[in-house]
Parts: sequence; structure tokens; C-alpha cells
Amino acid sequence: MYYFFIHVIDTEDPVFTQFPGNIKHQLKGETYTSITWTEPTVTDNSEQVSLISYHNPDDLFAIGRTVVVYTAVDPSGNAVSKSFTVIVSGM
Repeated sequence: MYYFFIHVIDTEDPVFTQFPGNIKHQLKGETYTSITWTEPTVTDNSEQVSLISYHNPDDLFAIGRTVVVYTAVDPSGNAVSKSFTVIVSGM
């Protein structure tokens, strides 16, 4: 009887399948505003992906430019990041 082991190494990065575009918003007297978007969707051959971001839909944004970065990580540690910009301007 023979035994053998197969060690599979996942080197494939997750893939963003839908991702928000840049968002522009003009304030009407406020100093900040809540901005919403649809969170990205991600696929991966492992079918298990963690999505990490320091900003979330409905967060408050002040006047200026904010880069929103999403990072997708699979269980093997393969990661990919993508970003969009939220631009808030005053009157």
C-alpha cells in the first residue's frame, strides 16, 4: 500500500467584481455629511474572503478629499486592494 500527500498552495488573489466609483457631494450649509455607497463584491477560488476598510457606507465626511480603500484577503493571505475617492465641497 502506498500513501501520498498533496499540498495545495493558493497563490490566486481575490478579484473585485463590483466596485464603487468616485463620489462627489456638495454641502448645503453643513460642515460634514453622511455618504453612502454599495459595498464592493469580491470573488475568490477559496470562496472565503475578508473585506477590510477603514471607511464604511454612511460614514461622515468633512469638506475635502478622502480616499476609501478596500482590501480583500483570502485564507491563504492573498490580498488585493482597490480605492475610490469621496470629494466633499462647500457652497
